[in-house]
Amino acid sequence: MYTAFDFRLPQCILFGAGRFSEAATHVARFGGRALLVTGGQSLERTGRLAALEDQLRAAGVAWRRIVVRGEPTVSVVDQGAAEARRFQPDCVLSVGGGSVLDAGKAIAALLTNPGETLDYLEGVGRGRTLDQPALPHIAVPTTAGTGSEATLNAVITDDQHAFKKSMRADGMLPTVALVDPDLLEGCPAETAAACGMDAVTQLIEAYVARNASPFTDAFALQGLYHASRLADYLHDTTQPAARSSMALASLIGGICLANAGLCVVHSLASPLGAFFDAPHGVICAALLPPSVQLNVERAQAEGNRELLDKYCMAYDLLLAPDSAHAAAPMTRGGIVEALDSLNEPARGAQALALRLGELRQELNLPGLAHYGVTTADFGRIIDAAGTANLHNNPVELDRAALTRLLELAL
Repeated sequence: MYTAFDFRLPQCILFGAGRFSEAATHVARFGGRALLVTGGQSLERTGRLAALEDQLRAAGVAWRRIVVRGEPTVSVVDQGAAEARRFQPDCVLSVGGGSVLDAGKAIAALLTNPGETLDYLEGVGRGRTLDQPALPHIAVPTTAGTGSEATLNAVITDDQHAFKKSMRADGMLPTVALVDPDLLEGCPAETAAACGMDAVTQLIEAYVARNASPFTDAFALQGLYHASRLADYLHDTTQPAARSSMALASLIGGICLANAGLCVVHSLASPLGAFFDAPHGVICAALLPPSVQLNVERAQAEGNRELLDKYCMAYDLLLAPDSAHAAAPMTRGGIVEALDSLNEPARGAQALALRLGELRQELNLPGLAHYGVTTADFGRIIDAAGTANLHNNPVELDRAALTRLLELAL
């Protein structure tokens, strides 16, 4: 049974190899001045920044560049917005990973709404609402993970990393999501693996979330099908088909996040990312397998066949594909033996949890202990966990269950 739902998308989604060459044309639709938000070095190193600047000149667009290194902080966003106000751009063009796109979304929102970042941050801000739509924003991802080009929030940390919270409003959705899979080529393997697991986590969580709808279910299933190419993509990022699949999986994951929300993994990932110097995708990879395990156990106890069936479908689409470098089928002595005592559909649902754990190990993504997380930290992590995502989890997990989840993720 689905609850009432809304469905939100960027005004325009442009997808396809080579479409980065169209960026300046779309910028020029909004006027002759653009705020360019990028990361530190990768665009310059690959020559794409120079090519983009040539495009902007040819289109008669003046620009001011703001560089975002690492995750956006309150001060980075406020300083970027102050510089942008002096420049008075007609639009924002963000090119980079999820952090760059989030910074671009936050700055674009502050350019049309009064005040500063702390006025609007959920849970720690001053409770103001972003009443005006953000400045037109063209978001161009260069990684496949967050789907930030299709979400209506921006994740911001404070400068002392005491919190990691969102600015959120319908008006923050990028105006144009321009997704060019060719921009994924050359992404470092560890970054690609972490981002890929972020996409997988978002797709699975949105699929089983309480706020899922028929639309998000349909999108999530398509996204999981494309995410099955993650191993292929990591094996060889020069494969156009695998790049395209992962770019689609990330984009679809962002669409699902914006409309169905996420669950317990992201409830805990937020404080973990604030308190420890750990990449978001690696945190997701550590938390996802035990979260599925605990959700399945609760679903079995409650007779929640719908949730078990969804996890079975996710397993079939994501982890049993016809792919040269995908996971090997379950064999006697492996996952099958571990599941002999279970009946269908619990068997298939638990297979997903076990296989996700194996996938994390195959991708060489460490557990939480690698980043200094200990059992002594569990209390403050759980205390700081976001309630919205926790309430959106398909089954209720109490404090004891959250503690067990963290233990399994170490």
